[in-house]
Order: sequence, then structure tokens, then C-alpha cells
Amino acid sequence: MREKISLARQMKRLPSYQYQGVFTLAVILVIGTFNRPTFLAFGLAPVFYWLYRGIGTKHVTLYHFHMRILCLVSCALPLTCLVILTDSLYYGKTTLQTLLDCNLYIGYSFTVTPYNFIKYNMNPNNLAQHGTHPLLTHTLVNLPLLYNVLAVVAFVAVYKILIVAMRKQWNSLPRVQSTQFLMFLSLLTPLFFLSLFPHQEPRFIIPLTLPMVFLFSPNIYAVNWGMQEQADGSYR
Repeated sequence: MREKISLARQMKRLPSYQYQGVFTLAVILVIGTFNRPTFLAFGLAPVFYWLYRGIGTKHVTLYHFHMRILCLVSCALPLTCLVILTDSLYYGKTTLQTLLDCNLYIGYSFTVTPYNFIKYNMNPNNLAQHGTHPLLTHTLVNLPLLYNVLAVVAFVAVYKILIVAMRKQWNSLPRVQSTQFLMFLSLLTPLFFLSLFPHQEPRFIIPLTLPMVFLFSPNIYAVNWGMQEQADGSYR
């Protein structure tokens, strides 16, 4: 009994893992988004995975899921305001004197980088200077260009998943909490959002290398291993 009481006290002293790393995650999200707004497309899947982890167990409920979202937003909002203020001062939209005088106008005095990025890319005249592409350029051209056979394996794997989903064989699909599901989301989510932009260059989807290699390189290795065994057998 004493050992159980001692263990319970030690467990209470340990920091809760529920919200561990929330500030670090908020910093990465805010800085990454203001550095290049498309970062958010690549960050959606890992952030969802972090928010959803442990859901379905006895100790983690939807309450924790909502509290994680609240904590993340609470940390991200002040950081966002700080970055906007820093950009506004740097680019001359506002000055320290105007801040002290409170002579500010929301539509003029602040530089909001993600908004300017979206505004620029929504203008067809701006995009025409860089070149416009069909919406499926990333999927049908840039993926095979960057990843070669790996892209072909990816197409086959996604096709098989769609067939399984259409047959409603949900038990055959990756679990939401699994690393495989995280990698599929990390691949498909940014590919979908980046395909909405008319200007599509191969370099924009280079971060997909990690999920592509993690998910599909074992299939290529298995094929190569089988071919090697057949080749070795033919010389015996």
C-alpha cells in the first residue's frame, strides 16, 4: 500500500504530457507561416496529429482535444501580433511614435505577410508574370519529375486506398493515430492545397520527400530484393 501511495505521489509530480510543447509548436507555426504562408499546408497534418494524439483512450477525451486547441491558439495569437508588429516596423508601415500616439489604422498601419502573399497570388496579372499551370501539374508532372518510380508507387497505393474506402472496408485503412496515417495526411493535404494555386513549380513540393520515402520506399526495396533473388537463382 505504501509503495502504491508513493508511486501515485511521484506520478502527480510529473509534468502533464497533455499540453507539453504547445508553446514550441505555436512558435514554429507562426514563424513558419510568416516566413512562407504555404508552410501552413505542410503543418496542418502534424498539428492535427499532435492535437488528436491519445483520443479514444481512458485518460484522453474530446475535452483534452479542445483544450489543446485553445492552448495552441492562446499561444499563437500573441506571437502573431508580435510578428505583425515587427514586420510593420521593419517595412515602415508604422513607427514607434505612431504606436505611442495610438495613431493606427488596421487597413494601413500594419504589414500582414500571409495576407499580402494570398492577395498577390490571387491576382491573375501577377501570376501571368511567373507562368500559370493546370491544377493537376503538381500531381501528374512535378511528382513524377521529382520522385520517378516512387511517384508511380504512390499513385498505385492511393488508388488501392480509394478502392478500399469505396468498399467501406474501414478496418483495412490505417488507424487515425498511426504514423502511416500521419504520413498520408502529410502527403495529401499540402498536395491538395498547393494544387489550388495556378503557379506550380516542382520546388514547391520538395517537403513531400519525407512522407514519400517513408510510405513508399519499402515497396521499391521489396521489389528490388525479389529481383535480386531471382537473378542470383538464375546463376546457380
